[in-house]
Amino acid sequence: ECNGTAENAILRVQAKFRTLRSALEEKLKSKIDTRKPFTTWLLRWSGEVLTKYTPGADGKSPWERRRGQRCGKPLAQIGEKVLYLPLKTASVHDAKAQARMQEGIWLGVNARTEEVFIGTRRGVIKCRTVKRLIEAERWDAALVHEMQGTTWQPVPGVQSDHVPVEIDEQGRPSTRAAEDDDEVIDYRPVPLEEDIDRNQDRT
Repeated sequence: ECNGTAENAILRVQAKFRTLRSALEEKLKSKIDTRKPFTTWLLRWSGEVLTKYTPGADGKSPWERRRGQRCGKPLAQIGEKVLYLPLKTASVHDAKAQARMQEGIWLGVNARTEEVFIGTRRGVIKCRTVKRLIEAERWDAALVHEMQGTTWQPVPGVQSDHVPVEIDEQGRPSTRAAEDDDEVIDYRPVPLEEDIDRNQDRT
C-alpha cells in the first residue's frame, strides 16, 4: 500500500510537470531543454503546486489539512521573468545609491522562510521583494535557458544546496553568517491573489 501511494504521488508530480512545462513553453514560444538547470526547479515546483495549491476530494490541499488554512503566499508563474530587490545584507546595499531592482526568473517560494527563489545567469539567489512585469515583458526564453544553478547546487561550482542572497561577479556566493541579519519584517511582497486563483484554475 505504501509503495502504491508513493508511485501514485510520483505519477501526479510527473503529470503536473508536463502541464506546467507545456503552459510555460506556450508563453515562451520555445521548448524547454530538460537538460538545463531550470528543469530541476520546474520539477520541484510541480510537487509544491500539488502540496500547497491543489485541492483534494475534500476541497482542501495537503497544506491546508495540516495547517488549518489555505496557502496564500504571493505567486507568479514558474519561469516568469520578474524584478527582484536584493535582500538588505547583499553588498549592493553598501553603495550610497539606493539598490535597484534586478531581473531574474521566478522559481518558487521557500515554505519555511517565505523567501522567493530567483534564477540568474550566475546562479540562484533568494529575496523577499518581487515585482511582476507587464504581460508582454514576462517571458524571456533566453534567460530561462541561460540561468544557472540546480536545486541541489544553486551556485555553479559550489558544493552546497544553500541558496545565497547574492552571487558576486566572480561567482562567489554570500555566506550564511552574512545573511543572519535579515529579518522577516522586511518582507513586502506584491499581492498576487488574483494570479493564485488563475494558477489554481490551470492545475
